[in-house]
Amino acid sequence: MLKTNIDIIDEKKNWSTLTKQVRNMSSANGNAVDIGVFQEQGKDLVDYATWNEFGVPKRLIPERSYVRSTFDTWINEMVKKIFLPTRQ
Repeated sequence: MLKTNIDIIDEKKNWSTLTKQVRNMSSANGNAVDIGVFQEQGKDLVDYATWNEFGVPKRLIPERSYVRSTFDTWINEMVKKIFLPTRQ
């Protein structure tokens, strides 16, 4: 098992606003969405997902973000579809 320490630096961009809105929505109607890789899927999978997401420079493993990069790419579309009323 590869063991290492990593420092995580993430620009939150619109994350705080989105999480507040999602919490308000989910508490209002009981809905929830879980996104990511979870411990129940296996410790090894979580480790590999973390190493790929953030990279491990000391081990020459490059960052291959798929969660943050997807979020950052689609945040504006997600906000429009989830929080703005559709016009008919």
